Amino acid sequence: MPRQHHFLASYLLFLFLLPPTAASHCHAFPRFVCRKHTTFVPGHSFIGEGVDITTLARKGAYVVDTSQWQGPNGTCTLCRNLLMDGQLQRLPLAGVDWRTHGDCHRQTSSSVEKSDISVAKAMAREVTNDWKLELGLPAEAADSLGFSKAHVAFAGSQSQMTIYAHEKSRQDRHVFLSQDVSCKYYRLRLLQSPSLLAHHFTRAVDRLPRKPSPEEYQHFINTYGTHYISHVQLGGRVRHLLAVRTCTMALEGFTASHLKECLDLEASVGHDWLFGSFSLSSKCQKFWRSHAQGDFYDADAGQRTEVVGGDKQVEMLFTTTREVPRLLEWMESAKVKPGLVSYSLLPLHTLLKQSDPKRDLLKRAIVEYINRRALRRDCPQKCPSWSLDESCACMCQADSIINHMCCARERGGAYLRFYIRSGSNLWGDHFTATDAYVKVFFQDQEKRTAIVRNDNNPQWSEILDFGAVTLTGSNSFTLELWDKDVWRDDLLQKCHGSLVAGRGTMRLLCHAPHGHIKFSYMLECGRTLAGPHCHDYMPLRLPTGKEDGQTEMGMVCEVRGGGTLEGFLLMEEVESGEGHVETTERVGSIKGETGPEQQEEDGTWLRAQEAQESRVFVFRNPVGPWKKAPSRGQGWGRSLEVMPA
Repeated sequence: MPRQHHFLASYLLFLFLLPPTAASHCHAFPRFVCRKHTTFVPGHSFIGEGVDITTLARKGAYVVDTSQWQGPNGTCTLCRNLLMDGQLQRLPLAGVDWRTHGDCHRQTSSSVEKSDISVAKAMAREVTNDWKLELGLPAEAADSLGFSKAHVAFAGSQSQMTIYAHEKSRQDRHVFLSQDVSCKYYRLRLLQSPSLLAHHFTRAVDRLPRKPSPEEYQHFINTYGTHYISHVQLGGRVRHLLAVRTCTMALEGFTASHLKECLDLEASVGHDWLFGSFSLSSKCQKFWRSHAQGDFYDADAGQRTEVVGGDKQVEMLFTTTREVPRLLEWMESAKVKPGLVSYSLLPLHTLLKQSDPKRDLLKRAIVEYINRRALRRDCPQKCPSWSLDESCACMCQADSIINHMCCARERGGAYLRFYIRSGSNLWGDHFTATDAYVKVFFQDQEKRTAIVRNDNNPQWSEILDFGAVTLTGSNSFTLELWDKDVWRDDLLQKCHGSLVAGRGTMRLLCHAPHGHIKFSYMLECGRTLAGPHCHDYMPLRLPTGKEDGQTEMGMVCEVRGGGTLEGFLLMEEVESGEGHVETTERVGSIKGETGPEQQEEDGTWLRAQEAQESRVFVFRNPVGPWKKAPSRGQGWGRSLEVMPA
């Protein structure tokens, strides 16, 4: 059973063992009582602290002074903490509404996120209020910043979990399995209009220029963040994020919806399942077994865990269900050392007076900073040409080889087509020239060309498309040359061969007793598959942001004369002897221009520039003969399949 699965089970059991407690209350006390109690209430060190909304990280710089606790004549407010043996604890002057949660206010949640942007938004759910309200971000993002056709994450865009998800998304297509378990013990609120601003914050505001100064205001944001904490919920929380490779999961028959069903099932069975009276479905059990073996993710780099509150190490939490007491111990320690589970935020500029010109300057600097660090995905321009765009996700037209997520359904899936070119010096009849045609057999399929009558040098130039096939072991094919006759067709020659995937167009000869025929084949693995038999896994790299469309996908080459060639399968031709020409897949961002145009039956040459080195490439058409595209000048164009870098 995987580690986070053990933890979820332990945690659910812990929830049922928790005793209820009563809420605490706060009262005013005279000076002599206040001096006896020097401990502050849990949470006092969180309110009034600066936070960077893009990282969701506390800055360690306070904008409100929460160390002040004495009122007139040395009086104070003390709160009785029933979760800590009834201690009386100081409430800072800037704090109000300190309470304990009598039932631990426990929460368990799980979700399946399909992108790094979704992960950022999931992480930002720990912010419980509308932090954008005073900034006008939605309107500005849509109107002036050109995000109206984009998916955007502002809050949490640069958090550790989001950066991790973004890097994983650049490596391969992933879904992210998120599990949160938390127990809230305390809550505390900052005064609505705090007057006890920290002295160093006030001095920093005074030093800000009254005119736009990006450097000065950025330095201020670097120190204090973009917002300050106005309300806190404290306790313990474990957040676990597992990156699951979408397409390796698909090869085992799983989808994101299956994961969500398993998570929902676990949460619903709760107590009964923990005590053995319920068993998970066979599909869920299969997933957890595969997950535990690391089939779907890199065991070392495929998951991230964040622990808030308590005083135990992370490793302690992921253990067997028999270690529930250790989990109970950790959650108990969160009463004494609570962490920040959820909170509300207000923008820093709201602490400045309405009449202060720096207020608007700081607001603009904060908005620009948040926009600059936003994680966004422009739609639909950034999807590769072979994919469809659905809700800003690159999708594919599903068939027997790939699903709508552009993942191969099973190993061995490929697309096969033969190109029967021509025959030379054939002889099939004593009295007339050959009425030649060709048959090709692969597995249980047979394809044949048209008959070229009365010609010993026939030109077929015909594609025999076998479509989607499943490769097994030998992958042998048979090609037969026939002469059409009135009574009975004559077999002139039979040639055998084995197909190899991933080598581009393979040109071959079939020698007959008289003459030969030229043919070629192209065997392309289904997306996310590679290797000679399409049984190896190949990551599916998709654009994850603005920069990816510029640096990772060589999808468009400009052709002199106004034509455009889009979405090429990029190959480099290499002579290998005996008349064969092998093609090797190239990767990288390519910007090409036409060289001497040398149009062949199935391709055209361009001269492209890559990494400061000029090379000649051929851009193959994997779906049929080339056709001249309408353009203002010379050039060949067609929208083709593209192989990502």
